[in-house]
Formats: sequence, structure tokens, C-alpha cells
Amino acid sequence: MLNPGIVRRLATASILYLAASSTTNNPQLFASAAEPKTTTDQPKLSPGKLRSLGEEAMSERRFTDAATYYSRAIEYEPNNATNYYKLFRVHTRMRNFSSALKDITTACAVDPTKTEYRSHKAKLLVSLGMCR
Repeated sequence: MLNPGIVRRLATASILYLAASSTTNNPQLFASAAEPKTTTDQPKLSPGKLRSLGEEAMSERRFTDAATYYSRAIEYEPNNATNYYKLFRVHTRMRNFSSALKDITTACAVDPTKTEYRSHKAKLLVSLGMCR
């Protein structure tokens, strides 16, 4: 009788091998899922839809795509602090702290009533050693 753990590992290895060989034979097969569509490929998206796509990309750990979606949302709604805050979260996850500081500072300037934004900015300044 075969050990179930070995069978599971062999099945996983076979699936990974087949997936790798199919992407090398046809690289366009999986390329569309990893790259955000350009504006020429799709109609103009609303800022809300761009934020939704950004959240989806964040959940899939596609941080560059998420940053692109949030940046496009900012182009359409430059006075919406939520867009800057979400871009701050992406840059923080990417460990791009200078951009994160710029984003959270802009979010605080656009909506100074949000204490959550000021709190995140303070934590970032402390962690960067710019504040005690």
C-alpha cells in the first residue's frame, strides 16, 4: 500500500511540472493574470473600480499592479484621501518608505479630520527615526 503523503507529493510535483512546461511552451497563457491591462485594452474605469482592482491585487500580493491601480484612481480623484491612504499601504508593504511617507502626508493634507492617517504617519516617522 502506498503512503498517502508520498502520493500527495508526487501529484503536487506532477502538477507543478505540467504548469511550468505549459507556461514555457505558451507564455501568453498566464501573462494576462499577472499584468494590469492598459488603458488601450479596456474602457475608462471609474475610480471605485480602480480601487477595487487595487484591493484585489493587494490580496494576491501583486503590489506593483495595486500601486498602478491606486495611482490611476488618484489621477481621477486627486481630492480623495482614501486613494492616497491605500497607495500608502501598498508602498509600506513594498518597503518603499519614502513614497509611503509622501502618500500618507498627502492623505493627511487632503483629509485632516482622519486621526487614523495621522496615527499611521506618526508610526512611520518613528520607525524611520525622524521622530521620537
